[in-house]
Amino acid sequence: MLFFVLVSLVIFSSFVAIIIAFVVMSKNSHQSVTDNSFIKPIFTDPYALYDEAYFFEKTTPRTNPIEFYCDAPTLGVKIPSDDPIKIDVDEVVKYLNRMLENNVENFFGLDNKKMIIQFFNDGDKDEMVIDIPDLAKGGSNQAIISGINQAKTIVRAYYRGEDVFDLADFELMKF
Repeated sequence: MLFFVLVSLVIFSSFVAIIIAFVVMSKNSHQSVTDNSFIKPIFTDPYALYDEAYFFEKTTPRTNPIEFYCDAPTLGVKIPSDDPIKIDVDEVVKYLNRMLENNVENFFGLDNKKMIIQFFNDGDKDEMVIDIPDLAKGGSNQAIISGINQAKTIVRAYYRGEDVFDLADFELMKF
């Protein structure tokens, strides 16, 4: 008998919780269809996060701008590789400071029209895979680095036109 009373009480409690949820949801139904302020959008405009101190200032790049593209879902930024923006090294370093906040797979790439360099992170670890495609050799030079500081060193060297292959243990991976 006690078992049936407990089961009835659990069922009744579940029913009450459903009714309360329905009432709360119906009270919020007065929001207009266009009121999406509670949704965090995925930005495709590279300057969409302009108000944030760390992203892509609306200024003319000061020094040696290089094409930049990325996909950072957690940060809400996506700049396609076929429509990159030109930014200078300071902006890339600002981005790097936030890159590991992504808790999903993310990447960014730089293209100076001589060499493309891409940085991938799986969203789990403090590691990044660096990828430098080499079509002439039929593969991609890859290295695994730990932490943001080594990535910053490589990015700064890339912007200065220095040889980045000396800054990590790259290995040619054939396609």
